[in-house]
Amino acid sequence: MAYIEPHWHDVTLNDGSRRMLSALVTTLLLLHDEAGTLAQMKEVGIDVEPGQYVEQLDLMIQEVAKAADEAQQGTHGAHQVNPFKSVGRNDACPCGSGAKFKKCCGR
Repeated sequence: MAYIEPHWHDVTLNDGSRRMLSALVTTLLLLHDEAGTLAQMKEVGIDVEPGQYVEQLDLMIQEVAKAADEAQQGTHGAHQVNPFKSVGRNDACPCGSGAKFKKCCGR
């Protein structure tokens, strides 16, 4: 994190993309060394539940990739990809929860 954070400040991102990038990096650090990362976060006053990050990993990767496209091509060249475009509202949710899509990831 000490290497990554100073370098992403050189890129112009909107606040939402910057927070999503921060969440993605935090998730990857948690997956790599959960105990060490949680200890570092606690030192700076951040208390989180690691599962909330890991559950959203796919979404974070997609959003950060979209933000990277926008940064390279400008906002007119990037298109948002809907990973659920083939899933109907009443279909079973693709996450495997057993709930209908509209009551789960489709909210």
